[in-house]
Amino acid sequence: MSDVQSFVDYDPKTDNITYTTVQDRMPILEENYARKVGAAAAPMGQGLGRKVASIDMVTVHNAWDEGYDLFKKEDLYAFLKAHPEYVSAQGRITNKGIDSGRDGKIIIK
Repeated sequence: MSDVQSFVDYDPKTDNITYTTVQDRMPILEENYARKVGAAAAPMGQGLGRKVASIDMVTVHNAWDEGYDLFKKEDLYAFLKAHPEYVSAQGRITNKGIDSGRDGKIIIK
């Protein structure tokens, strides 16, 4: 969906190397919004559950830098509570999940 680009810069004066990763997150945020206001309650497909959030890879790395481990449910839902733009389902965000009466899956793109 969104291409991740990486750049390496070398500064010979300071002998420092800087590694930068960028990704356009707007397509992901727009899809999340469309799902939330549109057919958010519809299942994604057989055996997949319901998609409740999409988070781009650059944001996942930035979240790690902020102390979130998005592979732990407590941290994931705390992150989604602080950043609701990544939620693609309707419902109230709690520390235990998206309270919409259904279970869901998180997709990292």
